[in-house]
Amino acid sequence: LSDTLAMIREDDLEKALQFLTSARIVSFYGCGESAVVALDAYQKFLRSPISCHFIMDSHMQLMHASLTQPEDCAFVVTKEMLAIARMVKSAGGKVIVITSYPNAKISEYADVTFVSTSEETGYRSESLSSRYPQLAIIDSLYTTLMFRNPNP
Repeated sequence: LSDTLAMIREDDLEKALQFLTSARIVSFYGCGESAVVALDAYQKFLRSPISCHFIMDSHMQLMHASLTQPEDCAFVVTKEMLAIARMVKSAGGKVIVITSYPNAKISEYADVTFVSTSEETGYRSESLSSRYPQLAIIDSLYTTLMFRNPNP
């Protein structure tokens, strides 16, 4: 968590919060273990004043992303969601990415990239240990948003 915190820039947090609060719709995307993180984010932000969506199925995700409008925002967890990020960006939407790979191609389509770091151990897969920093980033965004909007 300390390594992830060291990589987060305050202006990126502010920019992401601006995208989230000004969006017509925020859509949360992830696949595999990252879909669980995206689902957690969706469940949190449902309690906020923003309108949001989450879809688990990859084909439905692509169809939903194809409907993106310029005032929409996609919150994408993991580098494997490249097609989603590219589609949202080409439609003029904003893209927020959380990834463990800052140099991955998906960052080319991101307006904001948050890098989550983790150490792989012999008994835990990287996806398991990377989940905690990803959730911490989401919790930080959600908590800040809610503190700024005390009457959701």
